[in-house]
Amino acid sequence: MVRSSPPVRSETAKPTASRRRPPGRRAASPGTLLAGTALSEGGEEGPCGWLKDRYGLSWQITPARLTKLLNDPDEAAAQRVMSAMLQMTKIDIAELERAYAAGA
Repeated sequence: MVRSSPPVRSETAKPTASRRRPPGRRAASPGTLLAGTALSEGGEEGPCGWLKDRYGLSWQITPARLTKLLNDPDEAAAQRVMSAMLQMTKIDIAELERAYAAGA
């Protein structure tokens, strides 16, 4: 078995300006960054989290939580989530959670 040495870390390395953010502010998710880039470069928003980039390619941002809610064993709850999502342009997880809990 060949063992590799651990990565070398510089004690003087500092975060770049692009990695700094104000205290208490969460980092943007990769989906948010992709969507922002696609829209700022001539893309457009569509229904249910779909985007069309400047080249005409359509793609959808699908949050992991949305997938879990839609695959819930409680079919009525999953249907409420689907109905709520179909009314959205940008996926709003908090609103989907409210739809999910509405039958509880």
